[in-house]
Amino acid sequence: MNKPILTDEDKVRIIASVYSNPKKLLIATQIHKLKESSADELTRLTGIKANLITMYLKEMEEAGIMKTRRESYYVFYSLTPFGEKIITLFN
Repeated sequence: MNKPILTDEDKVRIIASVYSNPKKLLIATQIHKLKESSADELTRLTGIKANLITMYLKEMEEAGIMKTRRESYYVFYSLTPFGEKIITLFN
């Protein structure tokens, strides 16, 4: 399924969504550092509850920031090129 092309307004909204939520920013930053991670690993590393981790990952995947890779019954998350740009925007 093709993702719709993001307008500049969409991009600003997504960037604001990540930077205004410290937990989303922490999750995305951890994935940036690790290159790829599972929800279980992110729960251990961040101390954020598993249900919140999965909710935020799903939101960021739907926004085009994260992509997934499935291996057996594990799901691994990594940043898309757009997600990489967002995380490195102010660094």
